[in-house]
Amino acid sequence: MGVSVKLDTSKFDQASAELKKQLPYASSVALNNVALRIRGEEGAAMGCVFTNPAKLTLNSVLVKKATKRSGIAKVFIRDQVSNGTAPGKYLAPSVMDMNWNDKCFERALWHMGVLPAGMYVVHGKAARLNKHGNISVGAYKKSWLNCGAALVLLVVQVVRKVRRVNISLAKLMVS
Repeated sequence: MGVSVKLDTSKFDQASAELKKQLPYASSVALNNVALRIRGEEGAAMGCVFTNPAKLTLNSVLVKKATKRSGIAKVFIRDQVSNGTAPGKYLAPSVMDMNWNDKCFERALWHMGVLPAGMYVVHGKAARLNKHGNISVGAYKKSWLNCGAALVLLVVQVVRKVRRVNISLAKLMVS
């Protein structure tokens, strides 16, 4: 007496082939959903951590979505803007516990000897702030001019040009 078992796996093979075709798409959708959720959570956390954050700061977390071919979704902080300071520059010290980025006018004051090394400029109680709690560029320029430090603005512009040309500032400074 013999037992014969015949199993037809053609339908299973077809279903697994269909599943194999859909797997890259499903994984890219899952990765994108996770990345978008991370972006939302980071934006909500910034709203809690920072006082009156600007829209640029809140919208600075970006997502590069995954595709079926790449299989990689990236969540990152914007590091380029058309004008102003890129959020990556001022958020990195807060997020990654790095050293604070020196402001251009602070470096100019250090070079002139007006501000001692290791000291930083912080707005006082009487400073006029915008709705986000920051001092505008115009207010900085006005304070420079009121202090009689119009030369500092020139030094700041020279420092920017020097960096572009890679000439040391010491060669341009005349005592």
